[in-house]
Amino acid sequence: KVSELSPGQWEPLAALQRLHEARSEWGDLVDVLQRRIEICEDDTAKLGLQERLGAVLSDELHRYDDAVAAYDAALVTDQSSIASIEGLEALLQIRGDHRLKVAELLKPILEKTGDEKELVRVLGVLLDYAGEDEQQAALLRQSLPLHRHLADPQAAYDASMRILRLSSADADNRKIAVELADELDCRKDYSECLLAALDVIVDQDSELELVLGWELGQYLDEQLSQGEQAEQQWLRLLDLNPTHSGALERLERFYREAGQWVQLRAHLRGWSEQVAGADERRDLLLQISSL
Repeated sequence: KVSELSPGQWEPLAALQRLHEARSEWGDLVDVLQRRIEICEDDTAKLGLQERLGAVLSDELHRYDDAVAAYDAALVTDQSSIASIEGLEALLQIRGDHRLKVAELLKPILEKTGDEKELVRVLGVLLDYAGEDEQQAALLRQSLPLHRHLADPQAAYDASMRILRLSSADADNRKIAVELADELDCRKDYSECLLAALDVIVDQDSELELVLGWELGQYLDEQLSQGEQAEQQWLRLLDLNPTHSGALERLERFYREAGQWVQLRAHLRGWSEQVAGADERRDLLLQISSL
């Protein structure tokens, strides 16, 4: 039996390996390779055996989980093993749950080597298996700048929108999303995504609702020239915070520019009831009387 051959019988094992290779006896070859690895004391020789074992398990026997384990062991022997890295990258393209382990092994390697295109693919696999929202968002945050560096703004925008859905409080992501929406000329889509994110948090986080509502109102007004839609956001903000100075001022300007004098009068009257300063109240009342 192969398992009974001692370290001193290295040559018979090597001969058996050549025989099984020639006959394409892959199962027997695996046994011989595993035994040779067990008794091998030279790291260079062991690495070659481990790499060959991974290739046989993957390419000939399609035992992908075992192949991943073989390549993993090879990388322990030499973390820069090119054959093992290439073997794992090939396994990543084959459907199956082994891809999760492959991605986990490749991620730190690719982060170190700087292979951005392959790293994006690995992050995509990890994202497929990620459960918690924050775990997904973290992977998307890592992939987003890679997409931008690889000159793929659409993929970057898609990642940004997924982050928005998962973590709407991420101000840095919203800033990037605005830049990408401008670059791709998809401002309307961004405004709809921001509105959807806002609707999700209604009655859950009033502070964030104020922030997103203000950003959306500004975006509708300044980027899309959608005054009526912006008006709805200003009114929504004032329902949350009747003294929101930005919403008060924007709503006044909108009514004046639109010539909606009845609405402006009602708005100024409501505003005057909220202010604490006598001078400001007097100024508002004067504006009302002039209407």
